[in-house]
Amino acid sequence: MKRSAELQKILLKIGLSYQQDISTLPEYIVDNGFLLFSSFHVQKQHVLLSCFKNVFMGNFKRFHLFFSDFNSDYSIDDNAQGYKQTIAVLQSTSFSLPRFCLLPKSTERFTVKLDHLGQDFMLPIFKGYKKRPFPGYPRLKRKYTLKSPVMPTPENLFGTGFMAYLDDHPGWFMEGNNNALLLYRRGRKIKPYDICEFIEDAVEIGHLLAPNTRKS
Repeated sequence: MKRSAELQKILLKIGLSYQQDISTLPEYIVDNGFLLFSSFHVQKQHVLLSCFKNVFMGNFKRFHLFFSDFNSDYSIDDNAQGYKQTIAVLQSTSFSLPRFCLLPKSTERFTVKLDHLGQDFMLPIFKGYKKRPFPGYPRLKRKYTLKSPVMPTPENLFGTGFMAYLDDHPGWFMEGNNNALLLYRRGRKIKPYDICEFIEDAVEIGHLLAPNTRKS
């Protein structure tokens, strides 16, 4: 309750609204197939909804912003672990994003633990995805891994400003598709006094991407 109250005090001031009893998710979250939520898509809607806590939404600096704490069940190297992280999803008509996932180099072996007919099994989360280069910025591959399905390829949407930002700010997880961009730092719940910085950073990333993806 203390975290919720502190977040409300901060986020209501910047124009976001607190969703105390969320019953549906925005279409841009449900329809874009983000991998972070993939292990819950096979379950009932109320199970997925229960993984979101402290949900805020609203328009902020030319984006529609969805902010939440989210409980995931990612695991690495077959060691099942649960993670709680703060997420931001930016939605914009300026986006026309290919499906891609950007993640820190140290965490590229993701699997998701699924419950199927009462039995757990491990599914490679990036099945069907292909590792991509960073054109014109090869040193970035030491910090990040870029993956996407075979078609379409996302590498041309990353301008030098965006790649320079990533080089200076390691540790981001990002997923993009269509009109939405998901951002978070895995396993990190952002402290209330760092929330504004987290949101401003997410919005800066969105603005760096938008000029390269704007629909013609």
